[in-house]
Amino acid sequence: MRAVVIGGGPVGLVSGAVLANAGHDVTVVEIDARRREMIAAGTPPFHEPGLDELLADVVRRRKLDVTGNVADVAAAAEVILIAVGTPPTGHGADLTALKAASKALGQALAGTSGYRAVAVKSTVPPGTTAQVVEPILRESSGLSSEALGVGMNPEFLREGVAVEDMRDPDRVVLGVNDDRTREALAALYAPFGAPLVFTTPTGAEMAKYTSNALLSTLVSFANEIAALCEAVDGADADAVLRAVHADRRFRPPASRPDAPSSITSYLLAGLGYGGSCFPKDTEALTAWASQNGLKTPILDAVRQVNAERPERVLALLKSRIDLRNAEVAVLGLTFKPDTDDLRESRSLDLVRLLQNAGARVRACDPMAASMGATLLGSDVQVSTDADTALRGADAAVLATAWRSFLTLDPVHVKGLMRRPLILDARRGLDPALWSRHCEYLPIGVRA
Repeated sequence: MRAVVIGGGPVGLVSGAVLANAGHDVTVVEIDARRREMIAAGTPPFHEPGLDELLADVVRRRKLDVTGNVADVAAAAEVILIAVGTPPTGHGADLTALKAASKALGQALAGTSGYRAVAVKSTVPPGTTAQVVEPILRESSGLSSEALGVGMNPEFLREGVAVEDMRDPDRVVLGVNDDRTREALAALYAPFGAPLVFTTPTGAEMAKYTSNALLSTLVSFANEIAALCEAVDGADADAVLRAVHADRRFRPPASRPDAPSSITSYLLAGLGYGGSCFPKDTEALTAWASQNGLKTPILDAVRQVNAERPERVLALLKSRIDLRNAEVAVLGLTFKPDTDDLRESRSLDLVRLLQNAGARVRACDPMAASMGATLLGSDVQVSTDADTALRGADAAVLATAWRSFLTLDPVHVKGLMRRPLILDARRGLDPALWSRHCEYLPIGVRA
C-alpha cells in the first residue's frame, strides 16, 4: 500500500520505517527542515535502538522517503496516519499541531478522487477524532464519508524497544466507524499477523489512555509500597515486590513458558515514571474526566505519588549526608535507559532538588548529556561517562538504570569517590557486592 505518515517524531518515524520494511511504500511528512534532511539521509534525528539500521535500509531501498508538504503526497496515498505531537499543557493535551495537520491534510485532499483512509495515531483525549479531527478534515477537504474514512489507531510503543514493538505488536487497535476504513487499516497491518482489536475511534482513544494509566498506577503503587517498607525494620521492597511477581497471574502464558512477563517491571521500586506518555496521558485523562464532571481519586493519587518520588529519594540521601556543599554524582538523566528522552524525567527533578539542598551536582548520561547540560544550565557539570561524575564525589545516585552503570566495578567506584556513598534509586545494583566495597543505600528498605 501507499502510506503517508504525518510527523517524523519517535512515533511517526518508527511506524513509517517499520511499515516500509514490511513492504509498504511510505512517505513521512516532516515540517522541521533539519529533521527532514536527516531522515532523507537515512539518519534518525533521535536515539532509538535499531532504528539507525532500519531507516538507512528502507531509505536506501526507496521504500521510505520524506517531504515537508503533505500536498505533495496526499492524493496518491491509500492510508494516511497522523502522528504529530500532543504535548501536555498542565490541564490536558495540546492539540495545536494535530489541528494544523488535519487542516493541511484536508486542504491537500480537496478536489481529489478515489477513496482513502485517515487514522489518528497521536495520543489524544477521548472524543478528539470524532469531535475535532474529522470535522476539520471534512470542512477543509469537502469530502464525504464516501471518499474519506476517518479512524483512530493508537500506538503502544515503548521507548528503547519501539522498533521491536512495532515489528512484533502484541495487538493493533483500530477505531473505525465504517467498513472501508476497517478494511484499509486491516490491510496496512496484515503483514504483522498481530491480533486486531476493533472498536470506535473514541474507544481506541480510551484504550490508549487506559493502558498508560494502568502502567502508571503500577509504578506508583510499587513506589508507595517502597515508602512503607522504608518506615519499618525488616521489610525490603525488593523482596516484597518480587514475592508479588511470583503470583502465577504475572507469569507468561503456558504456550511460551520461557517468555518474560514484562508487566512485573512496573512493579519495582524506583524514582518514578516519566517520558512522553505516562505523565502526559494520566494528566490528560484526569483533565478530561474533570471537564466532564467525573472524579479520578486513584489516578490523582498515582500522579501525586509519582511527583513526590524525587523528594523521597532526596530525604533518604539526607539521612546519611549533609548535602550543603556536598559533591553529588547523578548517574543517568533520561527517564529510562536506551533512549535519549528527557521529557518529564524524574532524574532532572532530583538534580534540581539536590541543588536546592545546597549540593554541587555532577550528572552523566551516555546518550543525553548535551541536551541535559542545556536543560540544567551551567551550574551542573554534565558528562557522558560515569568516571567524570564520580571522581571526588561525596555521594552518587543511580537515577537511570543504564547498563553501563549497572556493570560498574564497585572497587573502581570506591577509588574514585571521596566518600563512596551509593544511593540505588533504581534497585539495579547487586546489594551484596556493592555493600562489601561501598556505603550502599537502596530505596525500599529502612535506612
